Amino acid sequence: MLFPVDGSELAEALTHIGYSVQPKLPPAKARMRVSFAGEIARKNGTTIDGNSDRGILGVTAKSYDSAMATYDELRAIINNELKIDIEKRSRFFEIIAEYKFDSIKNPLKSICKTFGKTRPLKEISDILGHKTSMYSIRLVSEGKIPNQEEWLDITIDPDVIKPDSTYNIVVIFRSSQKGIVEQFGKDLEARLSKVIGTIES
Repeated sequence: MLFPVDGSELAEALTHIGYSVQPKLPPAKARMRVSFAGEIARKNGTTIDGNSDRGILGVTAKSYDSAMATYDELRAIINNELKIDIEKRSRFFEIIAEYKFDSIKNPLKSICKTFGKTRPLKEISDILGHKTSMYSIRLVSEGKIPNQEEWLDITIDPDVIKPDSTYNIVVIFRSSQKGIVEQFGKDLEARLSKVIGTIES
C-alpha cells in the first residue's frame, strides 16, 4: 500500500488499543514526520510492520482470519485517528502466504511424474548429458509483469527436510481491488488443496 504515514502518530494510535510498540519512536511533533522500517507493533502473536519510505504497511499473522482481523483494526485506526483512507490512498493490496502441506504421496515423485515426460525436459537432459527432472513448480499470472498491481505467483516445492511427504507452498497475490484479494484469501487453502490433488492425480 502506498501512502504517507507518520511513524510516531501510528505508534501512538496503536498503543491506545493495546499494542506493544517496538522500537520506541519519538513523540509526534508539528512539521516533522518520523519514518519507520521493520516491525512497528505486536499484540497477541500478530505483528504490524512496514516501511514508510517504500510506502508499505503490513500485517503478519499465523492465519488468514487473524491477519484480516488485525488489518481491519489497523484500517480503522488509520482512518479515524490519522485521517487517512487506506482503501482510497493505496495502490494495491497483497497476500503473501507460506504453507507446509503434508501428503500421503511423495512430492518429489508427483512433481517429476507430472512434468517429467515433456519434450523440452528430455532435450535438456540430452544437452546436459544427465537425466533431469522438475523439482519446483512456479505458477504466475499469464501475460502479467511481476511489479504491477495485478499479480499471482505460486511456488510449490518438496520440503528440504521431508521431500518425500511434505510440500512447501509460497503464494503471492496482489490486486488494486481489496475485495478481490480478500476473497482470494478466504478460498486459498481449499484452492491449494485442489492444486496439489491435480499434481498428484
